[in-house]
Amino acid sequence: MELSNATIGDRAVPEVIDDLRRLQGEFISTVQERGAAIIEARGLSPAPGDCVSVAVVSSGEYEIPPGLQFGFPVVADGDGSWSVREGLEHDAFARDRIETTKAELESERAEVEALGLLG
Repeated sequence: MELSNATIGDRAVPEVIDDLRRLQGEFISTVQERGAAIIEARGLSPAPGDCVSVAVVSSGEYEIPPGLQFGFPVVADGDGSWSVREGLEHDAFARDRIETTKAELESERAEVEALGLLG
């Protein structure tokens, strides 16, 4: 979760919620479950134009190696098309989390390749 680009009204989340420990811990867990909660509460997916986090195959966005499945900020148009929202700046905490996740995923991919399961 990249909090420095998330907003409440027109203010960055960390400006509104002054509890960094909660934002970098419990809040992330809550946000990871938000898609299911939205669908359950509204009976439908996020509205067209909403930016949501979705795991998609990278084309090199945000310096994630092409072909790696990764969570990106995605905007859907409501007609079945979507695109990765590029150009978001990441704070140090988010960059660290992204790099850690990228390293884990690259390691897992290497293990699968070593087993001969990717071709």
